[in-house]
Amino acid sequence: MEIFKNQMDLILEAFVLDDGIYKRKAVEKVLDLKEKITPYLLEVVENFMVEVERCLDEDGYGLQVFYAYMLLCFFEEPRAHCLFLRMSGLPSGIQEVIFRDLFTGYLSVFLYQTCSGNIDGIKSIPHSAPKYKNISN
Repeated sequence: MEIFKNQMDLILEAFVLDDGIYKRKAVEKVLDLKEKITPYLLEVVENFMVEVERCLDEDGYGLQVFYAYMLLCFFEEPRAHCLFLRMSGLPSGIQEVIFRDLFTGYLSVFLYQTCSGNIDGIKSIPHSAPKYKNISN
């Protein structure tokens, strides 16, 4: 089990270096290990949500969070849905640091792909906020 955890740590570590290069090999490994790595991706996001300010200060951690969110969305992982809902409540400045304009532009996609058909959480987001207008469409 320890060897597997070390392998997961190495794969996730590849997402920390912000060198402007798409992490194709790391993404391919994650796709191959979807079932096994999903708990680690969830852990990255949960740790970020608990200690947002500290995580933003760590070099590269934001990129790791970005990849974790994108992969969880791609996997249509229902356990990530509540994390996306929580992320939508963070100040837009924090969202922009991690996702640039991608999060607000695609928030509805992230939420829908992870909701498993239950849109109650999506309905609970305030539609009056300008940055969430695209959700009501």
